[in-house]
Amino acid sequence: MSRIPHAPVPAPPGSAGDLVRLIEMEQALATRLEATTLECTGIVAAAREEAIAAERELEARVVREVHAATDRIAAETAARIAAMEAAARDRATRYTAVSDATAATLADGLLRWLTAPPGSAP
Repeated sequence: MSRIPHAPVPAPPGSAGDLVRLIEMEQALATRLEATTLECTGIVAAAREEAIAAERELEARVVREVHAATDRIAAETAARIAAMEAAARDRATRYTAVSDATAATLADGLLRWLTAPPGSAP
């Protein structure tokens, strides 16, 4: 079998050539490891910054929603109070509009109904 004259001939196992190649491979791997470590550090730092920004945005959103809910509850409460006040004014107006004679007639009918024996018509 003939050898190709320009092809490199492998060094015998355990020779200085193997050691040089191993050292070069180790240095190349160390360089790649360092680059990968830096890249990972950058990815982690970016992820932390994103998490901090997301947390701040969430806190701000919660504050906005709490304020909106507080405002909505205050408006609903004010509307209920206004409705109750209006109903009370209407009752007071109806009560004061009833004449004394009508009030006496209603009171008399109510008293008869309350004191009637069960099952009887008032």
